[in-house]
Amino acid sequence: MINQELLPKAYTEVLEILNYISEEYLSNIPKEIIDFFRKESKKDYQYNVTEFDTFENQKMLYETKVILSVLYRDYFVSDEVKKQILQEENIQMQIIEKEKSKKYNVDDIFKNEKKENIIDKNESSVPRQIKKKGFFTKIIDKIKNMFK
Repeated sequence: MINQELLPKAYTEVLEILNYISEEYLSNIPKEIIDFFRKESKKDYQYNVTEFDTFENQKMLYETKVILSVLYRDYFVSDEVKKQILQEENIQMQIIEKEKSKKYNVDDIFKNEKKENIIDKNESSVPRQIKKKGFFTKIIDKIKNMFK
């Protein structure tokens, strides 16, 4: 889940990473998007790319990875690859939606609630186990009975 508060930092990270991308790819990104990143980025946040490290090992925010993946999908790959990525995203979204519908199915929620109510009602009608009286309790009860 994307944290809205971290987006300005993510924009800063994206801008720094884009400095290492060739002009060929960078020219595919609309200027408005780059300007938006610059405008919305956190100015006092510093992010450094480690040049000798692989991209996978770079420390970056989750939000940065999401933004970069969208840029990759929309501006760096061919139309054929983009279609494949979109199909995979749709499949993943369908799986997530199915899981949500199973988890939050209204009928199941009410069934579980009814079962809980039935259990509560049945528990009140079940005789409870009577605890044995201790030695001192028996003596006190006998003394009380003597005074009655």
